[in-house]
Amino acid sequence: MDNDYPMKAVIIYDDYIYEGMVHLYESYSNNPHIVLAAYQIKNSDGTLKKDYSDDMTKIIILDISYAKNVTIIYYANSPLCMDLKNLCDFNKEFERQENS
Repeated sequence: MDNDYPMKAVIIYDDYIYEGMVHLYESYSNNPHIVLAAYQIKNSDGTLKKDYSDDMTKIIILDISYAKNVTIIYYANSPLCMDLKNLCDFNKEFERQENS
């Protein structure tokens, strides 16, 4: 997780999808939680149910141990993106080696 640059999260449960900016997170727990600000709640088909993306008076706390999928989207200038790029480059090299 990046503590210096903003991150966006998309969290998918059976019935709803939550999408917003990561405000806080708890990572070392059997029941990790994430706090989103500037968030939207969508139905499982992606239709918008609630939109708090411009409401800075609301946050939501989600227990992500029950989520089907959690996607974190990093800010393009985040140093973590360089780390991820390096991993992708190494992955391509491994695939080339396996196919030769």
